Amino acid sequence: MPEVRSVRLSLAEQRLCTFGQDNLHQGQSGPASAGLRARLSMLYASVFAGPPALQSGNVARALLAEIDVRLPFLLRLLAAISIPLVAQDTKNWRNPPQRDSQATISVTADLVLVPVTVTESSGKPVLGLEKQDFVLTDDKAAQNILSFSREIAPVSIGIVFDLSGSMSNKIGKARTAVREFLRYLETGDEVFLVTFNDNAQQRTEFASEDAAVLNELLFARPAGSTALLDAVALAVRAMRKAQNDRRVLLVISDGEDNHSRLSERELKRILEETEIQIHALGIHDRSPGMGTAAGPKVLEDLAQMTGGEHHMVNDAGELPGLAAQMGLSLHDRYLLGYRPTPPGQPGKWRRIRVRLPGAPRSYQVYARTGYRTP
Repeated sequence: MPEVRSVRLSLAEQRLCTFGQDNLHQGQSGPASAGLRARLSMLYASVFAGPPALQSGNVARALLAEIDVRLPFLLRLLAAISIPLVAQDTKNWRNPPQRDSQATISVTADLVLVPVTVTESSGKPVLGLEKQDFVLTDDKAAQNILSFSREIAPVSIGIVFDLSGSMSNKIGKARTAVREFLRYLETGDEVFLVTFNDNAQQRTEFASEDAAVLNELLFARPAGSTALLDAVALAVRAMRKAQNDRRVLLVISDGEDNHSRLSERELKRILEETEIQIHALGIHDRSPGMGTAAGPKVLEDLAQMTGGEHHMVNDAGELPGLAAQMGLSLHDRYLLGYRPTPPGQPGKWRRIRVRLPGAPRSYQVYARTGYRTP
């Protein structure tokens, strides 16, 4: 019997175990079950002290062989050690949300999984990369990538849309940008809408089609101030109802936050505890009295820390094309797994960086900039 290690699971991994019992035990096969088998193999590597083959460098082949043998036992074990969540008052802006599916970049106490998106300059996802193409550092120390996979998965999407008064002459192009982004919705995806001016408001619940979102935006009229940070926080909380592990926010805004109760520092701390990727489209607003520097900088910071794309434009007419580029890579990503060396102290923020040293200069790599050790 292999040695059982102490392990903590997010709800995403609990769902994975349930899904595995329902599907693998029924004999289903194909790309979905192959991906599930690969994900379970990563968990297996963390739960068990692996056989000698795992320590020889041939990790992937050994894991897949072992998982076939030990899968029923592994599923029973994982299902038995889940951690319940405690409900939280979603009206309390200043408390981070409870951790939910994929709510932490660390799946176990010592295995870190890093989602990575790679695109060409056109926004088209780069496929066919191998583990050896990537270099990953944790607090500037090079790490040994133990697990590697490419995922094509459904996405839960939140649109965070600026309806402040300064958007009056840009709202048409901004609506078109949302429509272009949502053209890439596929089976299994879901989307909701949050708008903001003086206050943030969730206008639609999750839906599998874009009609509700686009209809709400069609009749929306800009007015008032800009509570951008509160709107992002509200969207993060709305994501707690998401059905998919991959979660993306598209934020479209033209100005500086001037009406939020939440501070930028508080919002960033909330985002540290989530696996939500933020894509941001910012529009320079040169109207008298409107913020022209702090707003764009906030959008850039939020996108960068969560591994998302950020574009700042002077002309709102550029928004639809950029949104379409972002939509191209919605469903494709790589998943890199490693054990931090040296291990970090609990509660410490660790900065990570993912690079492709031999790749063309036109390739763009998007990954979270760090995580906090459990």
